Amino acid sequence: MIHFFLLIFVFLATKLIGMKCIFLIFVLLISGCGLKEHKRGHLISPEASAKVASLRTKSAIVKELGTPDARNMYGDEDIWMYLSYEKEQTAFFSPTDKKYDLILFHFQKGQQKISAINRYDLSQKITLKMDKNKTKVPGAIELSPLEELFKNIGKFTPEMGGG
Repeated sequence: MIHFFLLIFVFLATKLIGMKCIFLIFVLLISGCGLKEHKRGHLISPEASAKVASLRTKSAIVKELGTPDARNMYGDEDIWMYLSYEKEQTAFFSPTDKKYDLILFHFQKGQQKISAINRYDLSQKITLKMDKNKTKVPGAIELSPLEELFKNIGKFTPEMGGG
């Protein structure tokens, strides 16, 4: 259906403004449809990624990968997390996951040596949904958008120094 309207638009536009202008408009529109890559997190080089299994102590990890993105220091374990991911997006479409790498280093509390290493990739990724529920705040004043917009009208006068 969209293609039909696009064809009608192109036909009418060529009659009104000419083929050169249509070509220029088309080139400008299509230039925004390029592939965009978004890289986030701890970008680990392939060389460092290959050495992960051989790392044994906290100092070796920091030397090879840098400081962790997050740390869990509660409970019986100390866990260091390194996360990196890449997404691709074309034009206005939703981004799609291209690469996902999560490395967890487990240590016993107070120890320097690694007790376990867990690695997760794109096939093991878990996507969490945001909860739609809201917590009411006691005593909070809830205003509609129009009330928010007009609540200060007439509140301040020139005598008060407000206007």
